[in-house]
Amino acid sequence: MTVMDIIKRAKKFHWYHWLERSYSPFWSMMYWPGTDKKYFDRVGLKGFGFGYSANLYQYPNHYQCRELTDKNKKALTKYFRRHSIFELSEKLDAVHKKI
Repeated sequence: MTVMDIIKRAKKFHWYHWLERSYSPFWSMMYWPGTDKKYFDRVGLKGFGFGYSANLYQYPNHYQCRELTDKNKKALTKYFRRHSIFELSEKLDAVHKKI
């Protein structure tokens, strides 16, 4: 997916201002490739994510999309009916060690 593909896709959603935070290194972890949908798919959390996130960042502002957040909430609810947070953490650690 190219940058322009991501921009086109993001423009299809309504984004609302969520937070203003000028210390960007604190938030960078929300946007690194390890939070990508393909990693969550590998641990069985199908349907979670938006390619990168349900959040957007433009210094110093952060934006969220309710539609994507609600979609992620449904995926998490379904996942946690059968799995624990500890199981998810272990699976994500294993996936990231392979990267």
